[in-house]
Amino acid sequence: MIDYDEFGDEEYADMYEEMEAMLEATDYTLSVGDRVWGTVVDVDDEGAYVEIGAKALAFCPLTECGFARLKTPLEAVRPGMQREFLVVEDERRYGQAIVSLAALEAATFWARMRQLQDEDVAVNVRVESVNRGGMLVRFGPLDGFVPVSHFGSSITPDTMASLVGSELRVKFLQVEEDTERLVFSHKRVSSAGGTGSESPRSLRVGDLVTGVVQTVKPYGAFVDLGAGVTGLLHVSQVSADRVLMLDRVLAEGDQVKVLVLSVDQERNRVTLTTKKLEPTPGDMLRDPKMVFEQAEQMAAVFRQRIDAAAATANAEHSAEAAAADGQGPYVY
Repeated sequence: MIDYDEFGDEEYADMYEEMEAMLEATDYTLSVGDRVWGTVVDVDDEGAYVEIGAKALAFCPLTECGFARLKTPLEAVRPGMQREFLVVEDERRYGQAIVSLAALEAATFWARMRQLQDEDVAVNVRVESVNRGGMLVRFGPLDGFVPVSHFGSSITPDTMASLVGSELRVKFLQVEEDTERLVFSHKRVSSAGGTGSESPRSLRVGDLVTGVVQTVKPYGAFVDLGAGVTGLLHVSQVSADRVLMLDRVLAEGDQVKVLVLSVDQERNRVTLTTKKLEPTPGDMLRDPKMVFEQAEQMAAVFRQRIDAAAATANAEHSAEAAAADGQGPYVY
C-alpha cells in the first residue's frame, strides 16, 4: 500500500505528469446518437466549440445551436455554459465530432406538440400571410397552416387578410415531425358546443352543460363546450361500469350532456362526468340517450349532494374554529 504522506514535491510532480500522459493516451470516441455533457469554451460566427470529456473538443455549428432560427450562436450559447448535446457526426468525417443542441430541442418540441394535440389544447398562433387556401401562421419556431375549410364562422376568405399580424386561437389538426408540418383548426375552437357562452369562470362544479365530442382517446374523450373551452371526460368518469373500448361508446361529433367535476381557469379546461348522470350503474353503456334525457333530474340530485357535503364541511369547520377560540362546549 502506497503511503502518500511520504511523497515529496518531486514525487507528486511525477505522478501528475503520469496522469496527464494517461489522459492524453485515452481514446475518447464519440458515436452518432450519443448524448453527452459539454462545456462551451469558445464561440465565433460559425458556431461553438465544446469541450467534452478528456481533452475531446467538438463543434456545434450555428444551425445546430438552437431549434429556433438564430442570427448568431451567442443567442443560444456562451463560453462557460454547460449543456447536454447530441452527437450528430463523429470525428471521422470532419476531424472532430459535430454536436447539436437543436436536435435535442426539436425532440422536446415535437413531443410537446403531440401532447397538445392528444389533449386537444387550444393555442395561439400569429397570422403571417394569407393565400387562396388559407392562412400561413407562426407557432414557436415553426410555420403552420390554417386551411379555409377550418376557419370558424367569424372568418371568411374575404376577411382573413385583415388578420395578418394578429394572434388567432386554434387547435392542432396535424402534427408531422418528419416533414415539420403543423396544420391548425380555428373552427374547432370557435365551434358552438351547447349555448356557446360557457367559460371556465362561469362554470361551477355540478353544472350540467352540453358539448360536442371532438376527440376520443383510450384514456378519455375531449368535449368542446364552446368559447374555446375544452373538457376532459376521463374513461373512468363515463360509466360506473368498466369501459373497455371508449370509441364504442362515444364518437367524434357526438352531442353529449355532461356534469362539471372541476374547473381549471388558468388552463381554460374542465373535467367532466357522465357517470354521475346514470340513473343506474352502466346506463351509459346500455342506453346513453335515456341518460341524457334524464340528465337534468340526475344533475339536481348531484348538486344536492354537493350542497349537503359543503354544509357539513362548513359546520365542522365552524365547530373546530369555536373550539380553538375556547367557545366550544365543556366536556365533563
